[in-house]
Amino acid sequence: MCGICGIIRFDGTLDPGLVEAMKNRLVHRGPDDQGSYASPVHFGASSGAVALGHRRLRVIDLSSQARQPMTNEDGTVWVTYNGEIYNFQDLRKELEEYGHIFRSRSDTEVIVHAYEQWGTSFVERCNGMFALGLWDSRNRRLVLVRDRLGVKPLYYYFNGKELAFASELKALLVVPSAPRQVDLQAIADYFTWQFIPAPRTIFSGIRKLLPGRFLVVTDTGIEETPYWNLAQPNRTDPPRSEGYYIEQLAGLLDDAVRIRLVSDVPLGAFLSGGMDSSIIVGLMARQPGERIRTFTMGFDCENHSSEMPWAQEVAERYQTDHQTRVVSSEVIPKLLGQLAWFMDEPFADHSIVPTYLLSQFARESVTVALSGDGGDENFGGYPRRYGFARSYGRYLRLPDWMRRPGEALVRAACSGILSRMGDTRRAKRLRKLRDMMGVEGAARIVTLDSIVAPSTKAHLLHPDVAAATCPYPALPEPESDRPGPSDLTADLMRLDIENYLSNDILTKVDRMSMAHSLEVRNPLLDYRVVDLAATIPVSLKLCSGQTKYILKRTFEPLLPESIRQRGKQGFGIPVKHWMAGDLSEFGREILLDDCVRRRGILNSHTLETMIEQTRTGQCNYGVELWASIMLELWYRAYMD
Repeated sequence: MCGICGIIRFDGTLDPGLVEAMKNRLVHRGPDDQGSYASPVHFGASSGAVALGHRRLRVIDLSSQARQPMTNEDGTVWVTYNGEIYNFQDLRKELEEYGHIFRSRSDTEVIVHAYEQWGTSFVERCNGMFALGLWDSRNRRLVLVRDRLGVKPLYYYFNGKELAFASELKALLVVPSAPRQVDLQAIADYFTWQFIPAPRTIFSGIRKLLPGRFLVVTDTGIEETPYWNLAQPNRTDPPRSEGYYIEQLAGLLDDAVRIRLVSDVPLGAFLSGGMDSSIIVGLMARQPGERIRTFTMGFDCENHSSEMPWAQEVAERYQTDHQTRVVSSEVIPKLLGQLAWFMDEPFADHSIVPTYLLSQFARESVTVALSGDGGDENFGGYPRRYGFARSYGRYLRLPDWMRRPGEALVRAACSGILSRMGDTRRAKRLRKLRDMMGVEGAARIVTLDSIVAPSTKAHLLHPDVAAATCPYPALPEPESDRPGPSDLTADLMRLDIENYLSNDILTKVDRMSMAHSLEVRNPLLDYRVVDLAATIPVSLKLCSGQTKYILKRTFEPLLPESIRQRGKQGFGIPVKHWMAGDLSEFGREILLDDCVRRRGILNSHTLETMIEQTRTGQCNYGVELWASIMLELWYRAYMD
């Protein structure tokens, strides 16, 4: 796992110190080694330059032969690469049969020769997590690639004269020409989702490359092309049996775990005590090798249910070398400024705190850790969310003449109750229901998904910002050729993979683990598993009141009874409780500071009201206040 960066300029020279400065912002991603490549380039009538930079975390082939940027035999192809190609050994054998000669044991060199052999289509053969920049001097083109699910990040900007890219936004900001204008719509979207969805970033003019895409850069411009889209279920085909899916899933996930155990450095696993991480540890235990190291994080808080007893049960079953750590709310204020810096953009998912601490804890013993991320999105693990979607999907089948009068009545009733109720816990739910009944189509799904109801967001933002932005972020475009009738629950699961998983879960895990130079691998996000899961009917994911039914049935022998029977528990902190108590004064100090008023982004009067009502217990605005704190801390880290 590494940090990458680079610049291509179509007219003029490059300061060699620029890429060095970019690399210095990425040391935490690659503390073990570093390298650079730079060359002048002739683009027809003009002369330009290209430079690539790399910070290395040694995982596969620890020798200097694996140093990056890496080239082919004649120096015409160079690559800077972040990630792992899990099937690199199979690809290497195939390439050797074509006559390619290798100098190292690294997966990076496989990329160089695979591009020589197959061009940009090489990426379709790669099973892994990766982001890379590849310079092809013969064709005078730069190729940027991001993995299918977006496990690894890639930021870039293009102004017509030059393009710069990097693993993290902070590395781009050392380039003098990089845009630094805050995108107000990105802030509005942030308060809806708790993250800024790709391709948008917090800065106008800087973009995130979408997952499953490659970008070809030449002196004539840039062209972005998809090489992978999530598999589409053919709803007109006859259904397959439960046994078929169990057999396929068992084989694919077992292999996904096996290929992720290849490492030249110590390896372990996150173990939360939930179903997904327990399955991963159970499958790891089937493979030959050393005793598995497992790591669990807990919180010292009476209002927060710990998962540590369930994790301990799984650890004892598989006789792992199990380590635990408990933290309290006292550490939070000291951490948040650092977390805002590492996250690159405003980010309000409070599970960054335990993810950061767990990664720090695991890195004391290992360099690589396997996790259970992806199980909920692939197999229907959010009971309230998907349960509501199933009921709401049936409701939407009613004709408009039946639905619309009822929705108008509900909206009017909510407004009437809210006018008399004032701010209470129940009022927040009613406000969201009223907002949903006031919009149609995609805007209704966005409202359902939002962490801050649109009407609340309108008051939380400064009036000028609220007036200048759209309250409803755009959703990923649906596939127009999807066969058969739509299924709202299946569509919502797809949205979670395309939006929530890549922009929230994977962004969080990448930044918080790489802050400690820890590589995290996700077997449940092997693209073969993801494509299979996308074709499994919803009825086999949500069945007889159970979530993740097919996953549970497939790996039943691996799971203790207590794990099979327990409900869903998120990996986060008790933010609502802490914002009303332990973190109340901290929130007041941050959000009522004069600098917040001067920025003109948030409504200071609304913030003051929310803080007081949360403190007194009248209404808990812990989520809204947490998001506001993280936004302000981002401003202090990046703009002040």
